[in-house]
Amino acid sequence: LEESEALHARARAFIEASAEGGAAEGFDALATAIARWQAARCAPVGRLFEARGVRPEAIATAAEIPAVPTDAFRFARVAAHPPEADARVFRTSGTSLGPGARGEHPLRTTATYELAALTWGARMLWPDGLPLRALVLAPPLDDAPDSSLGFMLDLFAARLRGPASWHVRARDGHAELDAEGFARACAEARAAGEPAFVMGTAFAFVHLLEALPPGAALLPEGSRAMQTGGFKGRSREVPPE
Repeated sequence: LEESEALHARARAFIEASAEGGAAEGFDALATAIARWQAARCAPVGRLFEARGVRPEAIATAAEIPAVPTDAFRFARVAAHPPEADARVFRTSGTSLGPGARGEHPLRTTATYELAALTWGARMLWPDGLPLRALVLAPPLDDAPDSSLGFMLDLFAARLRGPASWHVRARDGHAELDAEGFARACAEARAAGEPAFVMGTAFAFVHLLEALPPGAALLPEGSRAMQTGGFKGRSREVPPE
């Protein structure tokens, strides 16, 4: 636990320094230190190093670290801590192969995740520091507590310092878009003259565009959108523009 905390502290120091344009230490040094620790204490990672013929003590750059295939998270517990120490378990959506093939990513702490998301969210998405209304095209975290995306969007909505509304509901394993509620939220933003931040998956944006009448999604100047995730075969593909 002490060694794990020390690595998390190094990662958080790196995140904070990188947002200011500097570095607490080199990325390769940090990445290889984490990889060597995981190879020694997380059996699937250790087996991966062995299968690739890579000696953990010999790696000197991040490029030399064997990448864990995404399928591994469907078939093995990829974690250095025991299940009883899980603070949160994120699961994939299962949209590609079905809910029975969902990958799992257990975390002992979410503190490093939270710092990374909020630090770089502020840097890249709301660098002007304006209060923003949050219009979320994803289920509330209570509806999908194992969603990494939902966790991040919940963090963003809380940090934006404005009213927040969610316009997708998870019901019986299906997601339902509330286009009318989204249109009302846009109208409220226009009436108040307050910019909004729209966040959602690519396919949620497509379904929204198909459901709304022209002009219903107009928002005040300073508004912005963040598209996350791909189409995953759940809608036609639409260029970001």
